[in-house]
Amino acid sequence: MGTLTIESGETESPNLRETVALEFVRGYTFIAPETLTGTVKVETSYKRDPTADDWTTVMLAGVDFVIPAGKTVMLPDLMCKSLRLVSSAAEAADRGIGVIGHTSLPG
Repeated sequence: MGTLTIESGETESPNLRETVALEFVRGYTFIAPETLTGTVKVETSYKRDPTADDWTTVMLAGVDFVIPAGKTVMLPDLMCKSLRLVSSAAEAADRGIGVIGHTSLPG
């Protein structure tokens, strides 16, 4: 799928819906850089062109799903029409997070 970048001084990545048809994706793998200024969470919306109030934070097992610095994490069974990454602090430099979409998950 490519890379979602939270630009220097910003807290949000672009909406992934602009580049891919997310309704065909059934899960995601995120590959984070070694350094992140803030805690990065995944937000989704059921709308293709969400407003600020349409975004919700993804939870897994009752807690917010977080992408840790320098780690690869998998988010299974997530379907949405829009996806973005949100940092708890303005990033000190451009932070590119690799995103791989899965149309079917193993096991």
